[in-house]
Amino acid sequence: PPPSTTTGTGPVALADYNPDKPKYHPIKDACWKAGEPVPYQALAMTFRLVEDTTKRLKIIAIVANFLRSVMILTPADLVSCVYLCTNDLAP
Repeated sequence: PPPSTTTGTGPVALADYNPDKPKYHPIKDACWKAGEPVPYQALAMTFRLVEDTTKRLKIIAIVANFLRSVMILTPADLVSCVYLCTNDLAP
C-alpha cells in the first residue's frame, strides 16, 4: 500500500511532507525511509516554506526539522543538504 499520513508510522507521502508541522517527528513525518536518499523535492518544499515566511524563528524551526530528519534517516546526505541550504555546491 502507498504511504499515508493517516497511519502515523511514516514515511508520509511526498505531497504531504511538511517540516513546518507542529510537533514534527523526524522519522514519522519524513517522506523517505531510513537509508533512502533524501528526495530533492523534500528540500525544495522546505525552501518553499522558508520563502513563505519572514519570521526568523519559524525559518530556523522549518530548516531544523528537515535537517533532523536527514541526520536520523540518511546521515550520509547531511553534508550535501547543508551545502544546498547555504547556497553552495561544495566546500
